[in-house]
Amino acid sequence: MKPEDLLDPEHLPADLKWIASHHRLQPDDPVYLLIAWHWQRVKGSEDALSARTAELKATLDHRLETLRACTETIPGLAPTLRTLVERLEQQPLLANETIKEQLEAALTAAVVQLTDLEKRTAVAGKLIGVHRRRENVATFLIGLSLGMLAALAIFGA
Repeated sequence: MKPEDLLDPEHLPADLKWIASHHRLQPDDPVYLLIAWHWQRVKGSEDALSARTAELKATLDHRLETLRACTETIPGLAPTLRTLVERLEQQPLLANETIKEQLEAALTAAVVQLTDLEKRTAVAGKLIGVHRRRENVATFLIGLSLGMLAALAIFGA
């Protein structure tokens, strides 16, 4: 919208036209400009609000359709659930035994892996200890050698 359009009283609603005519506001009056600007802002807000309302309605319609589909599906599940409950009531011990066997196998495999890992880390720990000792001895010998060289350089000169 152009600024000139704000000055046209035809763009205002009836109640704002009445205010402008009753108080004899001219289009170059700052109060008239403020009223026109405010009306354009309100109109823009109404347009945005109506757009958001339409989006919300579309979203809610989609969700309602999904809920309707679910309500149609749920009654069809009742016979299947009854059959499942009957089968589970007939064979609870079998299910417990199967779960117990699966858990025992998984725990046994985990224990074997942990034992193997413990053995590997123990060997690695020993090797690290040996290397640290060698490193300390080498550091000591280097320091001793440099100290002797320094002593020879100082006292030999």
